[in-house]
Amino acid sequence: MRSPVAYLPQRFREFDDFRVLAFGPAPVLLATLRPEGLLPPRRTVRAKQLEHELIELEQGVDDDSPGDGGNDGEEQARV
Repeated sequence: MRSPVAYLPQRFREFDDFRVLAFGPAPVLLATLRPEGLLPPRRTVRAKQLEHELIELEQGVDDDSPGDGGNDGEEQARV
């Protein structure tokens, strides 16, 4: 009886060419579609968050509804 460690590589030897065809274009696609990599550095993620916050500030987007003076937190705390 053969061990599976010796048997499996021989069994799948005919798929060697397909492995090259499958994993060959993978780095090319990765470099094209995700230039920052699979796991981008924390500074890249933080920079994107800061850029989004800056855009919101420039557009005047605010969590408070207009005209209330921004005292929702104080009003809720008194109730």
